[in-house]
Amino acid sequence: MCAYNLDSYFTPDDVQKYQNLGDQEKREDAWKYYGYPKLAEWMSSSTDTFLLRRFSKLSARTLLMLQHELAIKEREIAEYDEWTWMLPREHFRSSNNSLEYERETNSPREALLLETIPMLKQYYDLINAFAGIKQHPTATGQQMRNFANWEHNYPEAIRKDERHFDRNQGDVFPVTSKPKAPLRALIEQSRLIRFFFAIPAKEGRASEPGLSYFSNTGLDIFASIFVLVAGLALLFGPMWWLNFVQDDVKRLWIITGFVTAFTSWLWCAAGPRPFEILAATAAYAAVLMVFMQSNG
Repeated sequence: MCAYNLDSYFTPDDVQKYQNLGDQEKREDAWKYYGYPKLAEWMSSSTDTFLLRRFSKLSARTLLMLQHELAIKEREIAEYDEWTWMLPREHFRSSNNSLEYERETNSPREALLLETIPMLKQYYDLINAFAGIKQHPTATGQQMRNFANWEHNYPEAIRKDERHFDRNQGDVFPVTSKPKAPLRALIEQSRLIRFFFAIPAKEGRASEPGLSYFSNTGLDIFASIFVLVAGLALLFGPMWWLNFVQDDVKRLWIITGFVTAFTSWLWCAAGPRPFEILAATAAYAAVLMVFMQSNG
């Protein structure tokens, strides 16, 4: 049930006046009609727009503080251990061989250990959480430009002192990210290619001027076909060329050029995988050298 009954709070004229507002009028008062509701809707519409801060420095400082607090507890427990070693044998606190005895005698050491448990849990939880966050890549320049464009389209929708991304670009990360090869990322940048794979906004996603959606599956298929065709061209192209060239020096230059092109193509298609690229390049060069010798 809505906390505010609009029918009793506003007159029909008020409702009609709001419904007649145009997009331009709303943009001029973006702080009122857009703000955080519009930003949240826009952010949740795509993996490339759902960005947040890591708070890396704050996380490190918090962990350092907890580490220091734990070190104090550790020192206090060690000092108590040393104190028990120096006690006479007959002293009831000199025993170190029974946890049950420490509980029965309300040992201060047991109290220190119990105080340490939640601190350790908090410390390890923060470490694991921060380690997981650090696995996410830093937001790309394009992702940051998406935010800049949104802020430009809706000026003052968010107060300047609450625009946390502007001053902390190196600390921003996409909540969900899928590794993309350079070629796939380059294809995504092409407006012409995106136009052919454009899809309408689904229900629940932001729909506004300048915001478009495209089929990831379609782009993946297009990229795969492009990679396949380029690979076949790089494989059979030099073979046909070498078949019509008899000079060995020219043949070597042809092989050198195509091997270089093949290496660059592999990097674009597969990303920075140096060992795999080196192995594939060696195999490719070997095929061309064998072909050259067989037609020598």
